[in-house]
Amino acid sequence: VSRSMWAGPGILQALADSGQLRPFVVVALGTNGAIDPGPLAEVRRIAGPERQVILVNAFAPRSWIPGVNSDLEAFATQHPHTRIADWSASIGAQPELLAGDQIHPSSGGGEVYAQTVGAQLALAEADRVALANAPREGAFILESELTFTGLAAPKDYGLLQQVGGRRAPVVGMDAFMFWNPAWMGVLTRWL
Repeated sequence: VSRSMWAGPGILQALADSGQLRPFVVVALGTNGAIDPGPLAEVRRIAGPERQVILVNAFAPRSWIPGVNSDLEAFATQHPHTRIADWSASIGAQPELLAGDQIHPSSGGGEVYAQTVGAQLALAEADRVALANAPREGAFILESELTFTGLAAPKDYGLLQQVGGRRAPVVGMDAFMFWNPAWMGVLTRWL
């Protein structure tokens, strides 16, 4: 309550230091003043590359709000794993769901806020899963019918599963992933 973006890095660092920083970081600190790229960059740095950051833009009858929203959008565009929850557009279409101060949401506005942030969390989770399942750098797909012996023979499915990590058990030998081109003998099914 009544915090600006300048408070964000300290809050985030305290959570990180105590091991409480979760995979998704939601930051909604634009309503109480203009923002500076420095604290935003520090929030992104503390979150680290493995976390998704959701920046909630602002809606209020305040002169700095358009600049805040523009700065948040520009920052999100330039930083991977950073996205905007567009609270301004969501509540701007139904301002009657705000309290009398035209800033804080009523219970109906709270539902809109939760839906707005929740939609971005769902997209961020989809991105996270896609990244986790993407081929690793230097990997390539070989799609063809193959006949071979040795490590990748059908009797070695268990070993292939161990080598392949999180992949489901191999059920066929028609599409394989070379995890590293230097490992030409170590194949695992790409599912």
